[in-house]
Amino acid sequence: MSVANDILNGQHDADLDSIIAAINGRRQALSRLKAASFRPGMLVRFNDRTRPAYLRGQMGRVSRVQRQRIYVKLNDPVTGFTEPRCPADIIDIVPEGTGADLTYND
Repeated sequence: MSVANDILNGQHDADLDSIIAAINGRRQALSRLKAASFRPGMLVRFNDRTRPAYLRGQMGRVSRVQRQRIYVKLNDPVTGFTEPRCPADIIDIVPEGTGADLTYND
């Protein structure tokens, strides 16, 4: 059995608040670690966790990094967004030289 199944089956009901706090803390730590991997000029793509959905798949370059927030200058501005500020977990780095970077217009 997994921890998730144990929770669903009620085996940790007394600890739900502390479990939620631990999960939120871990997610924040992971977000900080991911944000630290971004540098200005990097090519990125908005992933499937992005909301609003019309930003999904959009590409841009990192313009600046502030703590856990990444500013991305979009290749094709969408609905007024030219340089959205976003959490690191909704963007992925596009490796240079993979072909995907050829669709980006500086």
